[in-house]
Amino acid sequence: MSARILLLSVLLLFTACKDGSLDLAIADAPVDGATAVVVQFSGVGLQHQNGDELRFEFDPPRSIDLLALSGGDSELLLSDVAVEADTYKRVRLFVNASRAGGESYVDTPQGRRALYLPEDAESGLTLEGTFEVQERETSGYTIDFDLRRSVREPEDNSTDYVLRPRLRSVETRRSGAIGGSVASGKITANCSPAVYVYTGSSVTPDDIGGSGAQPITSDRVRLQAGSGEHRYQVAFLPPGTYTAAFTCDAARDDPAANDSPSFTSRNTEVKEGRTTTVNF
Repeated sequence: MSARILLLSVLLLFTACKDGSLDLAIADAPVDGATAVVVQFSGVGLQHQNGDELRFEFDPPRSIDLLALSGGDSELLLSDVAVEADTYKRVRLFVNASRAGGESYVDTPQGRRALYLPEDAESGLTLEGTFEVQERETSGYTIDFDLRRSVREPEDNSTDYVLRPRLRSVETRRSGAIGGSVASGKITANCSPAVYVYTGSSVTPDDIGGSGAQPITSDRVRLQAGSGEHRYQVAFLPPGTYTAAFTCDAARDDPAANDSPSFTSRNTEVKEGRTTTVNF
């Protein structure tokens, strides 16, 4: 299995009076070659500027198949939880992912393999930043896990996969999306189709882990059973200019190597609250 494309988004909705509520959802998780990618979440931590951490623990922990979420869909981790109006500087997602326990795993046609965190990441999946929660306002943030770069092939002759998350955040209500179709003629034999998205116009697309421009996120192109179209959607993008690039070489793009995928690129602009159509 080539666990190259896995995009996990976590949607944080902070609703505040003097106190307020917190909704937390996960979304968007395509992966090539897998039948399930299950991560077990044990809790969420929000750290104040003063260093205090507000922690929500799940009892029992929640196991979520990320592969079932795509195209901007989401599943709540927290719903209507009281949160103080304040400034938070860090979000942590606590995950149960050990080699021995197998709490998190990847299912492939060849069988189930553990998905584990290395020892230096066992304190949680952390995103640094400023998360403002205003009184009597609702604030929303999306934390995006680009696991195309974060799910690594088995190491040291093991059959288990390593989770080294790469995270980014965006204010959800100010974000937009890019979506569209890919002509059937471009989906050739042995094609592993995906669309990479790069910040800025006229960017020369490059592979993940290479020396050139790095995509900020990506999405797998899927065949729609009803329409027969090959479609994709990349959600939770800040407004601005982007380069969208289609490739048939997604499954062969190794984050640990300098590869040479072939791309077809388009310039586009993302606007708040809208999905911009880019077809290939």
